[in-house]
Amino acid sequence: MKTALVTGANRGIGLAIAAGLNRSGGIKILVASRRAEDAENAVKTLGGNTIPVQLDLSKRKIFDVRSKTSSTSTSPSISL
Repeated sequence: MKTALVTGANRGIGLAIAAGLNRSGGIKILVASRRAEDAENAVKTLGGNTIPVQLDLSKRKIFDVRSKTSSTSTSPSISL
């Protein structure tokens, strides 16, 4: 299964992209937003195979999205 990271997925174009990917099926979607609550609300709206991720790309620190989505070392790499 492919995994897509969609930033700004809680509103506007990001939400529309996440919704389109969700409709296509077969894709795990990481719904990223600066605020965890916004990502969680978007996941409730989208349903499907979506996972909320709090992610602020304006911060200049190194991050690992996989550590935010899974505690196992076998977590999928981001495909899209």
